[in-house]
Amino acid sequence: ETQQQQQPGVRWQSEDQQLQQQLELSATCHQPVHATCFSKGAYFLGKALWDKGHGHLMDLLQYHEAKHGQVCVDVFGSGPDLPSIEAEAARRGLAMRFNGQADHCCPSLQEYKVFINCCKKDVLATATAEAVAMNKWAILPDVPCNHFFRPFPNVLLFSSAAGFSRALCQALEQQPPALSSHHLRELSWAAATERLLAAASIQAQEWPGPAAQLWDDCLWVPYRLFALLFIGARNTFAAAPKLQQQEQRQQRCQAVEPLLEVRQLLLEG
Repeated sequence: ETQQQQQPGVRWQSEDQQLQQQLELSATCHQPVHATCFSKGAYFLGKALWDKGHGHLMDLLQYHEAKHGQVCVDVFGSGPDLPSIEAEAARRGLAMRFNGQADHCCPSLQEYKVFINCCKKDVLATATAEAVAMNKWAILPDVPCNHFFRPFPNVLLFSSAAGFSRALCQALEQQPPALSSHHLRELSWAAATERLLAAASIQAQEWPGPAAQLWDDCLWVPYRLFALLFIGARNTFAAAPKLQQQEQRQQRCQAVEPLLEVRQLLLEG
């Protein structure tokens, strides 16, 4: 077995050690000091593209502002649509502050309590998974790409503007519940690998029966015969032009050889 070489100043942790560290963090979140873990409100982290749901977020914030007053949302991310997104937010008079490129490794982002992601086209948003694992509130639209996050207690799904407004009020007023060891493991690479293997594996009852296998064999025989005939015909008819081209090249070379000999004699003379 190959061993990882530990670099100076770098501490390697096994998966079990990382899980234990997460469990200890989860345990501390049950304490009253958990209320001081977050000093900032709502934010969004993602590529500055309209397809990432910025327009939907603006619509929802406008609805919430009309019902409960203005809420400031810090937006992190860069991209080609950033100038038009900033202009549209300014035109609507929304309290959206654009802070440029960042990620969840930045200490400033770890202070936010409420993560909002209105994108409906993500397969499984990495930023959302990170926010949930960091025990923040995550406010997400109730769409198929977010169904994985449904069992987590700190995830608030909405299907309407009113539902978004209620979820935002709850998240800003309350502290997110701590994740259990089961929820933390669901966010680990080990659990993701197990889900991948389960999705890719074929159960015994899913294998084709004798009749289906016989039908597949019957289809394979004419397919193979046709493939052999096609390959043979291609080699036969494609070989003739190639042979003709080779003969023409040889004839040209033979015609040029006497001229080269004459030239060589003239040079020597």
